[in-house]
Amino acid sequence: MSFTFEGPAVIVRNIPASRHFYETLLQQEVAFSVAESYVSFKGKFSIWYEGSASAMIHERSRFLSTPTPEALEQFELYFETADLDAAWNALGKAHIPVVHGIREQPWGQRCFRVKDPDGYIVELAEPMPVVVRRCLDSGMSVEETATRTMLPADVVKAMKG
Repeated sequence: MSFTFEGPAVIVRNIPASRHFYETLLQQEVAFSVAESYVSFKGKFSIWYEGSASAMIHERSRFLSTPTPEALEQFELYFETADLDAAWNALGKAHIPVVHGIREQPWGQRCFRVKDPDGYIVELAEPMPVVVRRCLDSGMSVEETATRTMLPADVVKAMKG
């Protein structure tokens, strides 16, 4: 027997608002949707309306209690974009709640975090090949880039192209 992970289903309170956030602002392509209760994205995650999710899971329709801010911070959806600055500017214009602005992680990757319409944390980061290229273009050797990015040297060499 074997299993394949197909992605998380995020329980949301407002399908149209969440769909707009992920489809329009984060440019996720819809694989399929079921009325106003479920949307599956090609990025291997879905959003599920809380009333219909409860009916399927608990065999009764009920609305979930409002999660505490602490509970919402224990889950994050992660996306990558090669143009992090453009993403930052676009989401800023959309007045999305910001967790933190663009910052560099200890391994050299730049990212920022925002909140989706339900308050879940969404991270947007540059792909690691972009980080590796930036390091190499700055004059770092493969070994120095491996140390800086915390990646094995053979992975850096493969990303070098």
